[in-house]
Order: sequence, then structure tokens, then C-alpha cells
Amino acid sequence: MTQLNKQQIEHIAHLARLNCTDEELAKYSEQLTDILNFVEQLSEKNYAEHNYDYQVAGLANKTRSDVVEGCPEDMRDVTVEAFPEKNGDLLQVPGVFGGKK
Repeated sequence: MTQLNKQQIEHIAHLARLNCTDEELAKYSEQLTDILNFVEQLSEKNYAEHNYDYQVAGLANKTRSDVVEGCPEDMRDVTVEAFPEKNGDLLQVPGVFGGKK
């Protein structure tokens, strides 16, 4: 039986960029502990004898050609020229993690 402590929950909240109150930390501790315990129960089961990789409806993947449509070449050039920061034809935007480019 797994039990998450307050420091672990605070660390998870920090990774998720959440500012939590003490009440929320207590609630999330309980909820995440329940989830981890359920996953533990699932991992104890033996699923090797079951084969779940079949398709009963006979469906197949359908693909299409990868063609870009609808953007005139001059519109693209105007957009690239107007963008404040670029590297050749690549547009530079702030990074998702850490704000670096």
C-alpha cells in the first residue's frame, strides 16, 4: 500500500506548476494515493493469457497524402518577413519550458 507524503505531493504540484493550499495538498495526497494503489492492484494481475490485440469490426487504418493546401506562397513570405524573430525561414518563439528560445 503506497502512501504519498506531503513533500512528495508538493514536489508533484511544483512539477505541474500548481500553487496549492494545504487543504488541496491533503486532498490531492489522498486522491493520488488511491490512484497509485489501484495501479498496484492492476500490476498484480496476470494478463498474459489474454489476447486483446484483435479487431472485431475488421477496420483498417486509412491514410491520406500529406499535402499543404490553402496558403499562397506570397502569404507565407509576408508572414515570415513580418515575424519579429526568425532564423532563416524558421520562426522563433519563446520556449515552453524555461522561457528560452
